[in-house]
Amino acid sequence: MPDLIFRHIDDVPGQEVRAQLHGQRRAGVHCWFLEWSPSRTVIYTEYDPGLVLEVHGHRSDHVIYIIDGLLHVGATECRPGTMVLLEHGAVFGPLVAGPEGTKLLEFYTGDPRPVSVDPDGYVALLAQRDIAPLPHPDFDVSVTGGSMTGIVRTRTNLEVRDVTASMRFYAGTLGLEPYTTMGDPPEFAILANAGGSLGLARSDDPAVASIAACYIEVADVDAVFARCSGAGAVIAMPLTTHPWQMRDFVLRDPDGHLVAVGEQLA
Repeated sequence: MPDLIFRHIDDVPGQEVRAQLHGQRRAGVHCWFLEWSPSRTVIYTEYDPGLVLEVHGHRSDHVIYIIDGLLHVGATECRPGTMVLLEHGAVFGPLVAGPEGTKLLEFYTGDPRPVSVDPDGYVALLAQRDIAPLPHPDFDVSVTGGSMTGIVRTRTNLEVRDVTASMRFYAGTLGLEPYTTMGDPPEFAILANAGGSLGLARSDDPAVASIAACYIEVADVDAVFARCSGAGAVIAMPLTTHPWQMRDFVLRDPDGHLVAVGEQLA
């Protein structure tokens, strides 16, 4: 059931999640987890003065908004009022807090955990600045609401006769682009578009279900239907608006898989 939620920073405990020693001064990252679920995370964060974080990415799209103080992201100085968008798969850093520290609001579209890029380079950078890394403080996993052990997202895998041909089909119809492939020519591929992904595995005799093998939810189903029709896709079920506030259609891919595409109307 959709909900309306109000949560004040005083309602949640702050946690130090990273720590380092600058001479005799301890500097850390302090977080107040206002929301953490499989689909979104909202954090009010404070960096102590001069804190240095490594070049890294995250396991979902990440937005930070600078509220107070300065933050250097690589060579870019971010003053209050700056929004920084880091898409899933991109990296940024090092992050260096200003002399008065930094206060910021963070939003993630899924799993907020960081992905290290160059740990050896980070160690060298800290040594160059006479900063000693400290062990990560204990983390209270109860703030995650169980999402650290729950399902974050799922992916459908389809058997296809020709992975390359299917990649072209799904790029042309649903805008799914290659995220990774295995083999040359590919025997397996993962395609992605925003928060959705699809796996393709080569098979001489693909197993094809009699019902829709997957359901893809989009923001504008009419636009996607027009794109699929324009690309010559076989439409197995036309655009239909259902009493349960879904509008969708079903297409048939070159191997006969039925793929439903829909939009939540309310």
